[in-house]
Amino acid sequence: ECWVDSKLLKSLEDQRIENERLAEAAARLAEETHEINQEDAPDDDILMIDYPEEGELSSDKGKEPLVEDQAPLVEDQAPVVVDQLQIFQEALREQQE
Repeated sequence: ECWVDSKLLKSLEDQRIENERLAEAAARLAEETHEINQEDAPDDDILMIDYPEEGELSSDKGKEPLVEDQAPLVEDQAPVVVDQLQIFQEALREQQE
């Protein structure tokens, strides 16, 4: 009976060690998965801007005609433009990370 108890204790100890090893491996896998997901951000989080290639004509379809006498930027619009610029800069920084 002592031999059976010893064998059972050894088996339980082996199982505990294996469970610890599996828990550590699962933690490493979760960390690596998180890092990979950060690198492969979903497309809807990425701002895509399409620029015409050099020598390629851009389409005017859907664009308003250029008006030469557009109103100049008035001073009260400047804070809004600055806010928008900061938003775009922050989005660009997040995309580059």
